[in-house]
Amino acid sequence: MITVDADFTEDLRQHFLAQLRAFGYTPADDWTCDRAGMAYFRARRRLVVQRPRRVHLSNELRARADSLLALVAMVAAEVERGDDLSLRLSREVPLPEVNDLLLNDWGIHHLHLGRRRETGRKGWPRVQSTRDLLFMCLGADDAWFIDVRPHGAWVDVELLETIRLNWPDLMQPYLLRGITESGAPMTREERANLRGVHAQAAIRLGDGLCYCGPGGGLVSSGDAFLDVRACHGVMTATEEVEQVLRDNAKAIAAALGGAPGTDDVLRLRLQIRDGVPVYVETVTDTELNCPALAKIEEEFRWLRR
Repeated sequence: MITVDADFTEDLRQHFLAQLRAFGYTPADDWTCDRAGMAYFRARRRLVVQRPRRVHLSNELRARADSLLALVAMVAAEVERGDDLSLRLSREVPLPEVNDLLLNDWGIHHLHLGRRRETGRKGWPRVQSTRDLLFMCLGADDAWFIDVRPHGAWVDVELLETIRLNWPDLMQPYLLRGITESGAPMTREERANLRGVHAQAAIRLGDGLCYCGPGGGLVSSGDAFLDVRACHGVMTATEEVEQVLRDNAKAIAAALGGAPGTDDVLRLRLQIRDGVPVYVETVTDTELNCPALAKIEEEFRWLRR
């Protein structure tokens, strides 16, 4: 009988912890897989991958005062070069267990416009905080500069209306077809109260149609729904993959030329390489090729950036 030595959930937990440390965080060694995984996906949503992007300015932003546009041009140059934008992001970026509700709900980053560098929380470098913030949406190759607004604009529906007017294709996927909002539009205070308890409602924009939040919405913890979906999807797939390999231990051992080692123990480890799961039998240092796992492995796509 073949004994299987494997703990893929622990391997995944160690992967999450290693990724968080690579981002610059200091997670505790005793974090559970779920806690480390959510921190990882939360941080990945916030941190901007460094790569050059095309910058698009809204008409509303172009109409702002020249003094503000000079600061916007400075940030635009950084985005076009692919500079590290973490210095300009939310002051809570160094805290991987704190949610950015605007980003999670509407998919909008806010950037500080300071020029001087300083030391922020946890020793992270940042630029000087500013009253006015640049609100921005990001894609793989593009950055859409929505507007400059003061702190506290977190539930201003005008941000989404500006996106709709300037780049309607960005809002189209979030149109709630067949849904209408009757009566008076929700007030800013009402929407802030909903955001504060991690709830959401349809958003009626200037075309009279209703949309959902482009960030994918919130769950009761304040986390982004898509991050929870990704974390739990990867964790469930990890457990399922391990069970399939356990169920086929005899066939695996035979394919390796007999039970590996002298104690008839099949030692399996999960490795994540560029978001792709790899299963290794550590005694023979053999990577297992398991086409039957392809369907389960689709959940690991969430680990790719």
